[in-house]
Amino acid sequence: MPGHGSPPEIVEVAPLRGMTLGPDLLQVRVRHAAPQLAVAIDARPAAPCARVDTPPDSVIWLPLLPRRREDALRLVVQNLSPAGVVLPMARAEWDGCVLGVSDAAITGEGQLARITRALIGVLGSYAATSARFAHVVDLDTTDGVRMVPLGDGPALTISGPRPELARIASVARPTVETVLSADGTQRIERTTGVSLDLLYEVTGAARNGAELLALLAGVATFLARTRWLELPRDPRTAHSPIVRWDLDADGAFQSQITAGVHTFRVGLRVRNVVTSWPGLGAS
Repeated sequence: MPGHGSPPEIVEVAPLRGMTLGPDLLQVRVRHAAPQLAVAIDARPAAPCARVDTPPDSVIWLPLLPRRREDALRLVVQNLSPAGVVLPMARAEWDGCVLGVSDAAITGEGQLARITRALIGVLGSYAATSARFAHVVDLDTTDGVRMVPLGDGPALTISGPRPELARIASVARPTVETVLSADGTQRIERTTGVSLDLLYEVTGAARNGAELLALLAGVATFLARTRWLELPRDPRTAHSPIVRWDLDADGAFQSQITAGVHTFRVGLRVRNVVTSWPGLGAS
């Protein structure tokens, strides 16, 4: 076991369902954990109910009172000296929503939702910082323009994604699931589904031509300078490997005036997303 002077590091947090009427269990993997730890969940002390040391990592199980799936929590782990005193600079923190993230959230429809949120986030941060955003699936005007009410404008509406089988197949990686059995936790590998391209349609709307031109230029510059979209492979694990997907414009920009409103449309394609997808089978 590493010396208790080494700073701890929380490398993985995962929920494990407990008994029906009892608390959930929180499984925490800590690197460089001292023999004695002070653990707190949401500023309340939490006593580990079990611990397994496999240097340099230690796995501890914490009782977690029932909570709403969308509730976030803060986990704090501190190394203690043999006398039970908190060591200086020996503190690790983790913030997240453990019950709201499952294997379903990193495969299938959950993966698509993560990619969509990330795409809206980067567009808002780097392409159209002053625009209002909306995400729709099927909202067509008579002219085929997807848009949101202008209000104070400008606005960007993202529709989709519409999945297509990828033209260039990639090597499918197995999906690893952690399950709780009578013998403890087990990790099970499952084959992934198919490789998809995700197609989005972005509609920009503005009150006048100058405002639309500025909005279009921001989106066009973003697409010219951004070659990929990236996310951690597993949001539950600290320092999870980053997965990148190519991001391209799908077709040319098309502008028009509809009922006095200046609009443009452009397609975006996120390429080669390997994921399980209902109805398409597995490969």
